[in-house]
Amino acid sequence: MQRLITRALLPMALTLTLVACSDEPEPTPVETPKAAVTSAPVAAPAAASVKAPPPPPKLPDAVSPFERAMRALSSGTSLHFESEVLLGDGSSQYATGVSREHNYAFSVRSLPKANADLDGNWFFNGGRYLRESTAGYDSSVLVPSAMAIMAQAIDEMPKTEASLVEAKAGEEISGSVSCQPREVNLAQSPNLFMQYKAISVCVDEANARIVKLQAQLQTGERLTASYSEYGMPVQLPQVKVPDWSQEFPLR
Repeated sequence: MQRLITRALLPMALTLTLVACSDEPEPTPVETPKAAVTSAPVAAPAAASVKAPPPPPKLPDAVSPFERAMRALSSGTSLHFESEVLLGDGSSQYATGVSREHNYAFSVRSLPKANADLDGNWFFNGGRYLRESTAGYDSSVLVPSAMAIMAQAIDEMPKTEASLVEAKAGEEISGSVSCQPREVNLAQSPNLFMQYKAISVCVDEANARIVKLQAQLQTGERLTASYSEYGMPVQLPQVKVPDWSQEFPLR
């Protein structure tokens, strides 16, 4: 009988135990301490690969006053000139005139004694020397040195700054113009060295003009020529140069 009573009381005791447990406050959850966060710099995203812009193209060096002046002298621009050649026998020959497009109209005078074969008016056209006569201009087998030596010196004068000796301090006066003397470095030009002992120009650097040309030839002649009035209108003779291929056709 006692055993039956005990069995009946067990479910009741279990129920009371569960009720008592439900009335107790729930335990506060314990927070797990978080790891300290260090403020570290955030790596920036990798930048896109950017190529440096190419360097600007190298411009050619500025053209020097001498180079611009030689271009003007040899380009065929109109000008006035005076040329003097001291010949090997001590006499002198002068040529004074104008030029345009590589054609020259000039007069020749010889000193100390006149030269009937050369003195007078001339026209240098297309490489031909024409001398004025009573009938007009006629081809001549004679060549006035004051013109021939000057024309050759202009053609053979170097056109680049690198061909010159370094400019010296000081200027010269040619006529009424102040100019910078520049001398050709003949050691760099064997062909010129075989023809000239010296060749030089004087440059009006402010206007980029050759105002004087000087040359001493290996054969002894000395040239001094001056130039002025670049670009001014000049009058050349109206000369009809005969076409020898038509006058004397080949058979």
